[in-house]
Amino acid sequence: MVAHISNESGSRAVKFKDGSQTSPFFIGSDRFISSLQTSKSFHVDYRGSPSYSTVIPVDRSRITDTWLRQVLGMYRSMDDVFRDNFLNGVIFTGVTSGTSLDISPATSMLLESLGNSWIEIVDTVEADDTPPPGPYITAGQHLLEIFRLYDDVQGAPMNVLIPTSHSVAEELHVGGDYAQVLSIAVPSRLRDAMTTARPLTGLRVAVKDIFQIKGVRTSLCNRAYYELYPPTTKIAGCIETLRQSGARIVGTTKLASFAATEEPIECVDFQAPWNPRADGYQSQQISNRLLE
Repeated sequence: MVAHISNESGSRAVKFKDGSQTSPFFIGSDRFISSLQTSKSFHVDYRGSPSYSTVIPVDRSRITDTWLRQVLGMYRSMDDVFRDNFLNGVIFTGVTSGTSLDISPATSMLLESLGNSWIEIVDTVEADDTPPPGPYITAGQHLLEIFRLYDDVQGAPMNVLIPTSHSVAEELHVGGDYAQVLSIAVPSRLRDAMTTARPLTGLRVAVKDIFQIKGVRTSLCNRAYYELYPPTTKIAGCIETLRQSGARIVGTTKLASFAATEEPIECVDFQAPWNPRADGYQSQQISNRLLE
């Protein structure tokens, strides 16, 4: 049976600039959202209703239950996005073209006990087109990237960002359970688990809202500036360096207006974040607003 993907009760669809849309959904008490960013040339044969799925790269010709338990143990320990629910579908990648992959009966029984209903084996394709390991939603023969939603109760984000199929990043407007709180969308750490060449691989980074990010409106935490200038068409060199170094930009944070020094009670255009220390009312006394 294919797992039912349940949207958040009463949630409104999140619409992107290209007209596509998605909605938050729950697994247990945790919230998630999928991005419509997919590999342009990678397709799966699965043609059923939308299904949770997990990509697992293999480097062998036989899959044993012992090996799979080790892999799943690693997935669970290092990633806060992955859940066993995503094993509803399993996609083994990295198989050499023209060879077969032997899945032991014990492995099949293990997967079935974890809720698996379909398996697909994908031959090796171009490295740039092979989907990274981790959880996805499989829909329409495409893989949709999964993000976990965390509420930022400090009120630090100015913009929450998520990659889409047509841009480096796009603003994501999803509220949290707490009043006036935005939800931060974080990607799976498994996507970068096989990559060690870049120094910031897997790091989730938020930057001050003074740096240009293509497609995103910059505010400098000043209402007049925000209203005057449209979303930028360029990306700041330092942001591109972060991206090329492997960091994932999850949002921009508030700061004192124009990066000057302001006390929290002087931040009249956009409310200053709560200080994560002590009772929350301490002054930061600098232009930075931390996302913790």
